[in-house]
Formats: sequence, C-alpha cells, structure tokens
Amino acid sequence: MEEKILEFWEKEKIFEKSLELRKDAKLYSFYDGPPFATGLPHHGHLLASTSKDVVPRFFTMKGFHVPRRWGWDTHGLPIENIVEKKFSYKGKRDIEKNIGKFNEEAKKTVLQFADEWKKTVRRIGRWVDFDNSYKTMDSSFMESVWWGFSELHKNGLVYKDSRISLFCPRCSTPLSNFEVAMDSSYKEVKDASVFFKLKAKGQDFADIFFLVWTTTPWTLLANVAIAVNPNAKYVIARQGKEKYILAKDRLKTLGEEYEVEKEMDGKELLGIEYEPVFSHEIKNGYRVVAGDFVSLDDGTGIVHIAPAFGEDDFRTRKENNLPIIENVDDEGRFTKGDWTGENVWEANFKILKEISEKGFVYKKENVSHAYPFCHRCDTKLIYMSQPAWFIKVSELKEKLLAENEKICWHPKHLQKGRFGHGLETAPDWNVSRSRYWGNPMPIWECGGKIRNKKEDRKEKECDNLKIIGSFGELEELSGKKLEDYHRPMIDEITFKCDKCGGGMKRIPDVFDCWVESGSMPFAEFHYPFENKEEFEERFPAQFISEYIAQTRGWFYTLHVLSVGLFGKPGFLNAVTTGTITGADGKKLSKSLGNFTDPNILINRYGADAFRFYLMQSPLMEGENLNFNDEELKDIFKGMFRMLWNSYSFFVLYANIDKFEPGTRNPEPGTNLLDKWIVSELNSLIKNVNNHMEAYEISRTARLFPDFIDNLSNWYIRRSRKRFWKSENDEDKRRAYETLYFVLAELAKLMAPFSPFVSEEIYKNITGEESVHLSDFPKANKKLIDDDLNKQMQMVRRFVKMGLAARAKAGIKVRQPLSELMVNEIIDDKLLELLKEEVNVKKIGFYGSIEKNPGIFIEEEGNSMAGLNIVISDDLRLEGEARELVRRIQELRKKAGYEVDNRIMICYQGGSKIFEKFGDMIARETLATGAIESEGTDFDIEEFFELETAPVKIWLKRI
Repeated sequence: MEEKILEFWEKEKIFEKSLELRKDAKLYSFYDGPPFATGLPHHGHLLASTSKDVVPRFFTMKGFHVPRRWGWDTHGLPIENIVEKKFSYKGKRDIEKNIGKFNEEAKKTVLQFADEWKKTVRRIGRWVDFDNSYKTMDSSFMESVWWGFSELHKNGLVYKDSRISLFCPRCSTPLSNFEVAMDSSYKEVKDASVFFKLKAKGQDFADIFFLVWTTTPWTLLANVAIAVNPNAKYVIARQGKEKYILAKDRLKTLGEEYEVEKEMDGKELLGIEYEPVFSHEIKNGYRVVAGDFVSLDDGTGIVHIAPAFGEDDFRTRKENNLPIIENVDDEGRFTKGDWTGENVWEANFKILKEISEKGFVYKKENVSHAYPFCHRCDTKLIYMSQPAWFIKVSELKEKLLAENEKICWHPKHLQKGRFGHGLETAPDWNVSRSRYWGNPMPIWECGGKIRNKKEDRKEKECDNLKIIGSFGELEELSGKKLEDYHRPMIDEITFKCDKCGGGMKRIPDVFDCWVESGSMPFAEFHYPFENKEEFEERFPAQFISEYIAQTRGWFYTLHVLSVGLFGKPGFLNAVTTGTITGADGKKLSKSLGNFTDPNILINRYGADAFRFYLMQSPLMEGENLNFNDEELKDIFKGMFRMLWNSYSFFVLYANIDKFEPGTRNPEPGTNLLDKWIVSELNSLIKNVNNHMEAYEISRTARLFPDFIDNLSNWYIRRSRKRFWKSENDEDKRRAYETLYFVLAELAKLMAPFSPFVSEEIYKNITGEESVHLSDFPKANKKLIDDDLNKQMQMVRRFVKMGLAARAKAGIKVRQPLSELMVNEIIDDKLLELLKEEVNVKKIGFYGSIEKNPGIFIEEEGNSMAGLNIVISDDLRLEGEARELVRRIQELRKKAGYEVDNRIMICYQGGSKIFEKFGDMIARETLATGAIESEGTDFDIEEFFELETAPVKIWLKRI
C-alpha cells in the first residue's frame, strides 16, 4: 500500500501541489541541518527526518506556505578520512604531495550515498526538495560564509592567537570544545596514575622532595614548573629515609607510615626551585608557581606544568612568565631529544619505565577515567598549543544568553540547562582547521618587511592582513577569477600588500565545517549577494529539530553566528530529540547486533508505524529510547490494525448499502453514541491543534491510540447492528454519516504522523485527490460534551471491571447474569450500554459493595464494581441461545456467505432455546426464520453439544 501511495505522490506531484496551493499564504520557515552523505542513514537520521516531516506537514495543512529544501554537508574530515583510506595515505605528508588530486577525489566522494539517502527519506514518507538542494561546497555557499566571517572581523569578533586546543594527531588538526563535548567523544580508558618526586633546591629544603601527580608521563619532557594551591595547607612529611612536600588534605597518598614535621601555607612554597626529570636549557623555569586550579580532591595537591600541553598550564605560563617547550609535531610525534619520531601515546609507558629506573617514581597505579577521542576517526586526543583563528564568543556572551530567552525549547529545561549553561561557559570558538577539503579561510597575510621610518636601518615583518568578504573583492585585488575556490587553486592567488608593497598570501587553513552548517540560513540563499528578500523573510526559522547533542553542535553554531551577524537568534522553536539505543540500552552497534536494519523494519511493519513509534516515544522529549522491535510490532498490530479494521468495516457496509455521503460535517442526531464519538473527535481536534502548535509532538501522538480504541472497540462495536439492519432508515443513515465524518477527519488529523494510511483512507472514502491538500480540522466546541465524555469513560471503566470479574469467575460473556453493582451514579441513558456490554439484566447503585460468595468484586482507583455470578435456569437458557448465535455465525463463514446474505435455519434439538429466543437468534444471524425439522438440500450442517441439549443445525442461503 505504501509503495503504491509513493508512486501516486510522485506521479501526481502532490508535494509540489501542496506548496503551490499555499504559495501566497503566510510563510512558515523551517531550517534543515545538512547531513553528510558519506554513510547510510541510520535510526537517528530517520528520527530527525520524521520530526522534520511531521511539523511542516501540520503547518502546511494549517494554511501556511512551508518550503522544505534539503542540504548536504560536504566538507570536512569525514570525507577526507574516506579518501585517505582509498589512496592508502598515512597522513598529511602524503596529501600535501598533491592536494589537487586529493580534493578532486573528495569532491567525487562527497555524495556517494546521496541516492541511498533519497531512497530512504522517500520511503519513510518525508517530503523535501532534493532537486534544489544546497551543498556547502557550492561556490555560492562558500562565498556567503566568507562574507559572514569578514563581517564578524569588521565587528571585532575575530582574532588570531596561540591557544591550547584538543588536537587530533591522526587528523592533524585542532577540534572545537563543543565538538568534543558531543556525546560520542568520551570513552572510559585506563591510564597510568603516576606519583613522582622532584628534589627541591635550596639550603632550607635539602633532601626534600615535592610529590607530584600526573596521568600523562609523556608531558614531563615539556615540564617547566610545578604548581601549588597558594591558599591550601601543605606539609613536610617524613616517610622512611625521605621527606615529601604535599598538600595536607592529600596525606592519604602516603598510606599510614609517615610523620608530619612541618605545616605551611602553599604561598610559602612559591619560588622554590627543583631538579627536573628531564632538564632543558631554559630561563626562569623549574620553580614552584601558584595555581588556583590545583585540586585537593585527587593527586597530591601539586601538579606539573607543561605549557604546550594543557589549558591551565598555558595560562599559568602567561601569568608567571614561564618558558614553553614545544616538542610534538602535528602528527603527535616528538620532535626533540631521545624520543624524536615516536608517537606520544606509544612513548608514554616507555617514558614511565625510564623515570622509574632513574628513581623518580614514588608509586604508580592504573586509573579508569573518561578521556576525549576524535569523533571523526576515533583517535585519542591530546591538548596542544596551536596558533589558530577564533570567533570571540566571550564578547557575545551576554547577547547570546539574552537572545536564548526568545527561543522556545522542547524540552524546556534545555534553555537554562544544557544549552544555556553551554553559552555561559563557552570559550572562544577555534574556527580554523589545518586541513584540505574545506572552505578556505579568506585570510591573506603579508610576508614582506617594513622599515621603521625613524630608524631606517631596522626592518620588521609586515603584520598586514586582509579578510576577504567576497569573490569579487578578491578578483579586484588579484586580477584573477576562479571557477573553483577550493585548495590548491585558491592558494595560488596572491596580491600586493597595500602597507609595504610585499606579497599577500593566503593562510593554508580551512574553516571548521561547523562554521558552514551554522551559516546555512543565509549561505543557502547566497546572501547578501542575491535573494536578499527571501533570506530576510525566512530568518529566523520558526522551527528546527535535531538530536540533543546538537545543543553543543549545530544549534550552538547557528545561535552564535546568527546573533553575531544579525543580532537575533536563528530559530524560535527547537524540538530536541533523545538518542536511540539498542534494546539492551547500549549504543547501536553492528558488532553487537543489537538492532534491526530500519529498512527491514519499515518493509515489515510500514513507515507509518515506524514513524509513529518514534514520535510517541520519550525521544521527542529529549530522552533516550531503547529501540524495541516488539514495541514497534505492537503499534502496528494494535493501533494501526484497529484503524484499518474501522476503515474496512465502513467501506464494506457502505459499499453494500451504496452509501453516498451528504454534508461533510453532520450534526449528530439523538443517538448517544453518535453524539459521544463526535464530541470525542472534536476534543481530539482541539487537543491535537493545541499540542502541535506548542510543538508537543509526543503528547500529540499519544492522543490517537485512545481515540482509535474508542472508535473501534466502542463506537463501531456498539453500533454494528445499526449498519447490519436491512432498513435504510434515519438511524442507519446517521450512523453512516457519523462514521464517514469521523474517519475523514481522523485521516486529516493523523496525516502529519502517518501520511500513508491517512492518504489511503481519505482518498478512498472522500474521492478527493489527497488528504495532504486538505485543511487541518478545526474543533467545533459546541459539539464537545465533556459530561458525556466523562460518563462514557465511566461506563467503559465499569465494563472493564465487570469483564474482569467475569474472567475471575470463569463465566463467558455470552452467559447473561442478573446484576452488576457499581458505586458511582451513571446517566440513565447510558445504562443500557453498560448492561449489554457486561451482559447483565440490571445495574444497581450502591454506596458500598459487600463481598460474599455470590459476588465478585473489582476495584480501580475509587471505583468499585460487584458482579452477581449466580445463574438462574432462565439465564442459563439465554446463555445457550447466545452460544448458538456464535456457532451459527461461524457456520455462515464456513459456508462462504457474504455478510449481507439472508439465510434459512433448520434445527433439531434445543427446542426450549428456540421457543424462547428464536427471534433473537434469527435477528442476530440474518435468518428469515428457524424451523424445527431435518434440513434437506441445505448448504451446510453441523452438530453442537450445548450444555443443556445437543443441537443440529442446517443453513441455506436464500
């Protein structure tokens, strides 16, 4: 069914028609974060794609014009890593032999899975414009990113500095703090926890050692100082023949056998020199300095300082005028000394072994802790000093926080929590990457010399730089125009320095690809070079949706760049989803085999059920979901089967009776069931509108199962006789009109969530082109009867309790009983429903219900029901009659009769049953009569052994 509908949508261009239909309507702006097409879409992508389809479909049906344009993230390390593997490259040196060849292959590789993405997105029923998709590698997109960066520079928000950044030795590039904060970056690892001793210098500290702690012995090769907390208490403690200085609060490091000889403040230790593990010719180093960051919760209260490899270390260097030893290259290998050429992590334990042999190690342990890994290549990161270009997020902080107040977050706690806290603590954003396949940073620096006018003999390097804001500006300066602005072509563009007359050359770095995805609101339109009005009309977006880690990713970069460039947030409503894990609670993993391919699930249960399972789940409240195939199956076999059965019931009998709908919005007549289901429908319409307009997607989805249960298991089941009867009277017409109206409106309500089944139902019963071209229902509040809804809910509750009591007593529902006792007052008009459902002759109202052997009691909350299970002879006989009806209905099916075929019954045995209940039996089985005689020339016969008598039945179609 779903494939047939997909073909219909494409052939008739229903998506395009839905846009054309609303082209002059009010715009509803939606941004779609661009994915990479370097891998196949997984559960998480389908989750995001579904939420990005549900909301635009809803607002389209609400009368808005909702353009939906796909985008591709095409630059960055994911593509580079693929090309490196393809060429068997081992690192940057191989790439730099022929950057052009490398980038040309990257360009070809970018969209290798694009067709698979299109197929999958199509299969789940998402409507989006693939034909006009933007790509971050498009020249128009790249130029807009240049413009944005140059504007930030003009506003004083861009600067160059050497900073400590998390650095990937495999990718040879720094990473942004927020990249590392995303949920896939930290792993539990075991590292050496080393307590080593440094001998203090000076007469007052002869033969005394500082006890220092580290988990990265390799950084000792760059040690220049040690730091203490100036406000903490420190001690000199004797243990055996040696004396150690450490924090008083960390004495437990020594174990039990020690003696404290002296106590002092940390500030008294400042300036004391020590003998290093590895000595270098440096000035002003190898001394104790102050560090308010020194913790007393672990270690010894003394940490070693290697300014090139730690944020606190780097800051301490500036504060104390310390030297810096930079001895690691951009592939994570030592460049100086005995360890030259070795990877720092591979050398780590060798260095530990060497310092142990030299007697520097006091003790060592293994500790488990969370450590960051590269989210692109899974390499263990290092902190390293790097010259880089930054966006001054610190300057924007107050504005970022203020504009965050204008965003409606779902779930709401993210505004002040994860996202808001991230803004409060955000460092400046390192936006430069020393890579190749990316948008080249438009920064040209001068390498010339400039003479000092006062001292003509002295020259200094020219510090002139230009940040270019457009390709036109670059062409004007250089006289050259490019077809492709990627490396290496852009690297060849030079121009004359307007300060010294030297040559201006572009820096080799490319942009962090998060700059590009954060620029998509304006860059997809090539703003400000064209489409100015279109961008301004669509900015900011009314809606975006991604998974929760994007609070540190796309949501964050979008906010920073939008506020930095335009002074306002880039989006007004953010729906943030949780993360899908396997049924075992672990990350989805092929090696663990803890998930089923989503394509298999969609083919097995349908895209509608798959979509609905995700949308009704805690995922849409920012919580995680252990994806369970059985739960998906339950939704398919539960709610969707009920819906389909309700639709099939209507179609079957509407075709038999040649029903033609009259008014699309009938006023219900006097029938209470009609009034009730129309009341419930309008309540549903009201609640769906309210929740969807508030972006409460899961809350909306959870409304449908109860309503469909009400429709199928109560309204239709209780109304069947109205459809079955032969007379086409007013009551029957009302039943058809009501069910037709409810199904048509329900199809529209469910269309954003379950577009396939909604289309099938709506098209078939209304004859209109598509449910997705219709208007979303509006509630008629006059038809909402809250009292009736509550009363019917109460009736259903007592039915459930009465049937539970029957089950406990082991009495079939077909067996009539005398009384159901209840402790709440039920409207007289609904008593007949309750009596028929529980199959009792009387409903009794009691303040309290006493237990006795003939009464089975059920309770639910404050409600209590008591079922009288004593069966009289008359009740027993009626029960046999109902059992006989069931057997005859089964015989009808066995004989292959149509549901509207009339029959004749002949019987032998059970005369008492037929004498008293023959009319009821004939009515229920569509028989013209029942004759006590042996049947001849009949279609089917069967013998039944009833409890009170044996009966033989013959049936013949008339």
